[in-house]
Amino acid sequence: MVKAIFFDVDGTLVSFKTHRMSAEVENALRTLQDRGVKLFVSTGRTALAMENVKDYPFDGYITMNGALTMIGDEVIDSHPLPREVTSKVAELCRTEHISCWAFADTLVCLNFESDQTREVSEQLQLRPEVFMGMDEVAAEHQIFEYTIYVSKEQEDNLLRPALKGVEYPRWHPYFADIITEGLSKAYGMEKVLSRLGITVDECMAFGDGGNDIPMLEYAGTGVAMGNSSEDVKASADYVTCSVDEDGVVAALRHFGVL
Repeated sequence: MVKAIFFDVDGTLVSFKTHRMSAEVENALRTLQDRGVKLFVSTGRTALAMENVKDYPFDGYITMNGALTMIGDEVIDSHPLPREVTSKVAELCRTEHISCWAFADTLVCLNFESDQTREVSEQLQLRPEVFMGMDEVAAEHQIFEYTIYVSKEQEDNLLRPALKGVEYPRWHPYFADIITEGLSKAYGMEKVLSRLGITVDECMAFGDGGNDIPMLEYAGTGVAMGNSSEDVKASADYVTCSVDEDGVVAALRHFGVL
């Protein structure tokens, strides 16, 4: 019996075309909750930048790839980046002129825009309300996650030699996220399931990006969206149709959960 389901947001619950959940998906979620199934968002986003799902009453949130996890309004797990990491990221962004988002305790900001950040901001409907240098952010805030606009080659040759004790979940060729080592969406799932007394076999997970792979592999049933890349599909137990075809609903019906 499925007792908990974890959903990625962008490209899974929310279409890149409409930037919202479809009525059919939302109705399915309400039906599941009425039956007692616990529903959780599991995203690379911070709770401060979740306008596209904020109006739905989820049971909890795994945010910033496992850096901050909540059940209801209670924070059950929290891992800000170490100060030595945030200081080094700030230095690299300044000296290498790298565009970077910082997701901090009370702030979401971007240091400067580029053609790539504008393109992704339009895709995700995530636009900067604040521009701030990374040195200033690191000095004044606890930072949980960065989204840093570097290629995979720059990640390997520039970031990895300079930064220790971090992970680089990536779901887009333009950027990588930076979080504390050992974290992932699967890590957050384990914390939620342990707190609720639900086994892995009693949960499902849905995703479409590279940062969803640990979650899909960890879940009792991992479902990849039809719009996923091939490596994500290979990590899942089942591949459903795309987000724009209400793939979440199709998979829930396939497994008899709806």
